[in-house]
Amino acid sequence: AWAMAEALSRPTLARQAVFVGALLVAIGTRLQAVALAPAFLTALVVHRANARRLWPTVAAFVAGAAAWAGWQLRNGGPPSKLLGAYQAAGEVHYTVGDSVRFVLYHLGDVVLFSGVFPVCALIVLLTMRPRSPDERAYVAVAASVTLWLTAEVGIFASRHVGHLAERNLFALAPILFVALAVWLDRGAPRPPLRTALAALVAVALVLTLPVADFVTAATIPDAPTLIPLHRLHVQWPGVSLELVLDLVVAAAAAAFALVPRRLVWVLPLVLVAGLAAVSVSASRVVAAEATLVQPGTLGPHRRWIDAVARGPVVYLYTGDVYWNSVWESVFWNRRVRTVYDLLSVQVPGGIPQVSLGPEEDGRLVDKFGQGPPVRYVVASDSLTFRGTRIADAGNGIGLWQVDPPFRLAQWIQNVRFDGTVDRHAKVFVYACRDGAFRLQVRAPGPRRVELLRNEQPFARWTLQAGEARGVVVPADAPKPLGTHLCSFDVFTDGPIELRELRFVGGGS
Repeated sequence: AWAMAEALSRPTLARQAVFVGALLVAIGTRLQAVALAPAFLTALVVHRANARRLWPTVAAFVAGAAAWAGWQLRNGGPPSKLLGAYQAAGEVHYTVGDSVRFVLYHLGDVVLFSGVFPVCALIVLLTMRPRSPDERAYVAVAASVTLWLTAEVGIFASRHVGHLAERNLFALAPILFVALAVWLDRGAPRPPLRTALAALVAVALVLTLPVADFVTAATIPDAPTLIPLHRLHVQWPGVSLELVLDLVVAAAAAAFALVPRRLVWVLPLVLVAGLAAVSVSASRVVAAEATLVQPGTLGPHRRWIDAVARGPVVYLYTGDVYWNSVWESVFWNRRVRTVYDLLSVQVPGGIPQVSLGPEEDGRLVDKFGQGPPVRYVVASDSLTFRGTRIADAGNGIGLWQVDPPFRLAQWIQNVRFDGTVDRHAKVFVYACRDGAFRLQVRAPGPRRVELLRNEQPFARWTLQAGEARGVVVPADAPKPLGTHLCSFDVFTDGPIELRELRFVGGGS
């Protein structure tokens, strides 16, 4: 945004090159920054700049867009492929009504998380004659970037989020704070009609927010500014959150418009105090949530992998543990160097990963049939490897020292950590030899249970509520032994409790 303003106020080739370079870096970091391109064109209009002097920037936009499109479509594909990691955003239908509503919601949230005063100051500055080329460029850029980023995020959230995506707009805060500084530097001018308009627009935008729908435990991770309202609702459920928010914002807008000029210095102090209070409140909730979540994703000791492993570690993700666990393990443990996913169960968020699949003898190979050299592996307890289990996070995740080559011994599927099976559980035993499956179940209600061995029916039970039953099923390993896999299935017409499901003997 700063580089954009510099290019507008003094459009030398050097300044335009800095802006284009900064824009490319921003887009390469996060595709959301593509909204800065139309924001620049809008700022040209607002600034009333000489467009002919800025032709190199426009030419760079055209060339960059063509190169990007060609690179994304080099192997063919739908137009939505141009969006890269955000391809899903281009594959859904957006309605005009929902898009407009969510853009207004997010404009109201911009007013809220910036503290009301900066947006009011920017609106007033937009209606006044700038004092310098720098001020003219700043006002044009601030208004255009705010408009386009909010429109982009609002339209996206209307289909992909369903509530406020405030965290995608925080980059606007420092840009808007400058508006308050410029307004104060000009002596806090408040032409009555334009000031009243600014205050009314700010209040009206916040009034569009459906507070009751957006202030919930599920939505506040995307909108931390609403956390104090959520805490208020938890402590005093009968309080009208909409009334509280509207009164606070109305009081802030009135203070902007009516505080005597000699006391206008109080406004930034109030803003700092208010934002600090919101930050402290949100930070306490975030810290508490992180403390609650840590045992399930990382375990009680954050660096438990580094404390035990003596070499590079891989994380094999199966989808039956929280995907956050992968990111957190990589973040806190420097020895975790590589992430693999088992049969293309992707870890969300774009972490680099390679898919592996098991052969019948348990060897884990990529799509080219090559097995990676692995010394240590972190994985869910649903997997058993050829090697030694050397550490346990205490949350269903363990660390193994692998006996080369990298091989699975056993894979239990569709069993929760508490032992519950909803409809179907399956066990694969790789390089199976003589042995037996041991099964013990308990039915919380009347249940029909069917057992399969190597995909063939083995037994059927009808269990009464509270009844428990156990069985030992010989493996019937295919010949030659130690080459192929054995399988065992449990089917049920309702949830049952598995007290034991494991393979003992050869190949275990």
